[in-house]
Amino acid sequence: MQNSDSEKTTSVEALKTAEQLINSIPANTDLVLLIEQLRLVCQELSLASDIEATLFVQTVIKARFRLNAPLINSLLRSIRELRKRNHLLASRVPKVKKNVETCGYFQDLIDVVDLDGRSAFLYKSPDGQLAIEEKIELDDRIIVPPPLERLPYPAPSAERVMVQFEQYNSGSVRELDERLYDDLLFYLEESADLPDPAYYHLLTAWVFHTYLMEYFYYSPILLFFGQPAIGKSRLGRALIHASFRGVQVESLSSAHLIRYAGDQHASVFFDIKNLGKKLSRENSLDLLLLRCERGAIAPRVTNAGKGAILDTRYYDLFGPTIVACNETFDDSAFESRTLFIRMQMSTRHFSHPVTADMVLPLRERLTAFRAWHFDEALPPFIRTQDGRMGDLTNPIYQVIEMIKPGARGAVDRTIEKLRGDTWVCRQETPEIRILTAVKNLAEHNRTTMLEVYEIWQHVNGVREGLPVISRERIGRFLTAAGFRRERGSTGRSAIVYSVSSLSALLSRYGMVFMPVVPMDLRTYPLDGDSSPGI
Repeated sequence: MQNSDSEKTTSVEALKTAEQLINSIPANTDLVLLIEQLRLVCQELSLASDIEATLFVQTVIKARFRLNAPLINSLLRSIRELRKRNHLLASRVPKVKKNVETCGYFQDLIDVVDLDGRSAFLYKSPDGQLAIEEKIELDDRIIVPPPLERLPYPAPSAERVMVQFEQYNSGSVRELDERLYDDLLFYLEESADLPDPAYYHLLTAWVFHTYLMEYFYYSPILLFFGQPAIGKSRLGRALIHASFRGVQVESLSSAHLIRYAGDQHASVFFDIKNLGKKLSRENSLDLLLLRCERGAIAPRVTNAGKGAILDTRYYDLFGPTIVACNETFDDSAFESRTLFIRMQMSTRHFSHPVTADMVLPLRERLTAFRAWHFDEALPPFIRTQDGRMGDLTNPIYQVIEMIKPGARGAVDRTIEKLRGDTWVCRQETPEIRILTAVKNLAEHNRTTMLEVYEIWQHVNGVREGLPVISRERIGRFLTAAGFRRERGSTGRSAIVYSVSSLSALLSRYGMVFMPVVPMDLRTYPLDGDSSPGI
């Protein structure tokens, strides 16, 4: 298409130049001199198409100079000879060889598919139609999909995806989506044993959201926790094999995290023992945390010889993530980005293994679902969760609103239960212990100032057997939480707060602030722009 546009531009410019040359020649010019001057005109017309050049000679030149038929035919022969010579010279010019690059993802790609044993791009063309190509030629390079044997997951069949896609053209979109939802829900129910049937709706919506990641800014990390041999790995495999480009790995290597996210845009299941130790050893916790929010990048120097800026490549880290582990670790940032599902000892017996090939027909239907809804606006919904939990669960609720609004109640109950489980598990973390101490002391405090020493005593004196938290760590956390620091009446370091801001902070952690002692209004104002502290 670009070559055609270029030819049209050249033809238009040639006709304009030829017309300017004709207008510069007097109409009564001597015939011998006229033929000499018309050579330049013929050279320009040889750059136009044969039809355009013929019309120009027979209308413009013939009318202006009143030439007879033999002279007109002679001009046309000259133009055709010049055009042949132009093509001959152009064919001798060596063509610039374009580099061929392997590409796993680009903006309009639906997925890499299996086209009769060869890999191909299934993508939305500029005119909005679904297209399949084994290579795409760009201005500066040619991109090809990865070979099928290099993909860490089986590629969906191009033929079967197109068959499923055509059903959307001829049937009810809502009915097809609901049927796909119900079949995926049934597949998960038959593949794993969960503490509550409502959990299956949450996980079904999670799988759907992996096929619509272009819409979302957040993706909750699913964390399956429990003792060995209770179904964590089986559930993780069931989910990841149904997800968009699902990959199961046991490595937390930074290099793997970056490549799965940046090159593959894959959904990743980490089946890990001793999660905290491995994250510490690989120094990859920050990269894992960044997978749940769009916009995070990891810079890596890939070609030092190219010099500043050009030597660095930036990898996108955002992507769906599942983690299964047999022990948690003390990190509030990780916990706040996960949906924590405590697995139970299963009493069910499953007769079939969960394999990627077994789930492939479902993935092909989900790929057709992705193709049909690609670039389609998601329906609005009423947000019921606040804070980080609201951000993480937005994709779940949007999928439910789009496909299965009737499952909203089951998802609500599941998320509330997960919030409660998370709160119970976090009660002994340093952050919750510190905030609980602040809450308990502030509820019986007549002023809006608390000494750090007093908080330290309360944190370490309430329950025996818990690790001691140093005063320095408590002070750093309180500063990070937004409290303003001042000197108290005894000269020790203290925090200053307002009732409304402290209430808002505690509510983010599921705590309700209820002062039981009247405040001394003469000490600090309660609310408003002039309130000190957070």
